Amino acid sequence: MKFTILFDVRVTSFLSGRGTGFCGIFEGMLRSCRCLLLLGWVMLASCTSLPASTMPRTPTAVTGTATPTVLWFPPTRTPTPFVVPTPTPATLPMRGEEIFRDDFSRPELWTMSTLPSARVALERNRLILSLDGRRLYLMTLRAGPTLSDFYLQVKARLNLCRQNDAYGALFRAAGGGDYYRYILNCQGKLRLERVQGGQVIALQEWLESGEVPRGAPGEVTLGIWALGTEMRFFLNDRFQFALRDPLFRAGQVGLFALAAGDTPLVIAFSDLGVYAALPSPLAGTASPAP
Repeated sequence: MKFTILFDVRVTSFLSGRGTGFCGIFEGMLRSCRCLLLLGWVMLASCTSLPASTMPRTPTAVTGTATPTVLWFPPTRTPTPFVVPTPTPATLPMRGEEIFRDDFSRPELWTMSTLPSARVALERNRLILSLDGRRLYLMTLRAGPTLSDFYLQVKARLNLCRQNDAYGALFRAAGGGDYYRYILNCQGKLRLERVQGGQVIALQEWLESGEVPRGAPGEVTLGIWALGTEMRFFLNDRFQFALRDPLFRAGQVGLFALAAGDTPLVIAFSDLGVYAALPSPLAGTASPAP
């Protein structure tokens, strides 16, 4: 109805002219144009008006537990490479005459064990320590001689070894309860401990070394140089660390294995040699033990 009324007003105004002559006609045309503009505005408004149901609404805040974003390829920490010192004349073990060599052919020289869960055996010139897991510790000491200053070298072959399983050499052992323990584990680390009356003190905390096999199969040659209170430690003739400790001055040598978990551990030792220790330029630079 609004559209019809506006149309009639425009047509009537234009035809009547509301005046005479050209000016009247012009005035009628001008008024008709204004009416047309008004008509266009009304039509545009009627076309663009939206129903209330389709008008945009104010955003509603969503609350709740956020779903975590899945990161399929998480960034990894770039490990810092560990550089093993290259042996030099100042750090290579200074050894003299051979004191004794053991080819592991005489069981009477070693503490033996035939337990099913912890076994010490000599087979084909190897001393084999076998544990069936269960977090067991097995050690064997050589009957003699008692050593004070020496350089010891022994080869260890890992047949079964995982994670924190450990193995190594004992020296300056007195009565089986007091000794130093040179430890390697199957994560590529080494350490030195002093055991006294069942109490364990770390003289050198865990160090990473590229010379320590990371699990089985693997093979490494351990070296221990001891002269007075100073001790130096080697792997495959490569110097690892040095320190001083005045507590134990002499004793037996031995070997050990430690199963840290529930999986079997088998270490085979061979080529044990002990030599006289000679002074070297590195003497006097070792760190004192705690």
